[in-house]
Order: sequence, then structure tokens, then C-alpha cells
Amino acid sequence: GGYAVFVGRLVPEKGVEALIDAWCRLGDNGPSLRIVGDGFLREKLEQTLKDHGATNRVQFLANKKSLPARRQGKDF
Repeated sequence: GGYAVFVGRLVPEKGVEALIDAWCRLGDNGPSLRIVGDGFLREKLEQTLKDHGATNRVQFLANKKSLPARRQGKDF
């Protein structure tokens, strides 16, 4: 299936916590999410995904250099 991409630091100013919360509400029928970046919120975000059983739909990629090849298949 398709996926969406978030690129940025994992800090409150970027709104990634709200994105993860919304993604968890989509359920298993929604697209997957790839998060490219790192920051002090990463562990908290990973725990949120575990708590909601959504770890299979979200992938963390710390290396932005790998993004161009991965962007080709994104839906939005």
C-alpha cells in the first residue's frame, strides 16, 4: 500500500506528536507513515505507537540521505 512521509526534528514545535495521535486513529486500513528525522521525542513517540498497537504502520528513519529513493512511492 501507500505511505506518507514526515521529515523533520522530533521536537514539540514540529507537531509530530499530533501527527502520531491522528495516525493511530486511522486504524489498520490507513496508509503507513515513514518518519525521517530524530530528536528527544523519539522514545515517547515509539511508546505511543506501542500503546496503540500501531508499530507495524509507522517506520522511523533517522537518515535523511535515504529519503529521495523512499519518496518515490509516497501517496501524499
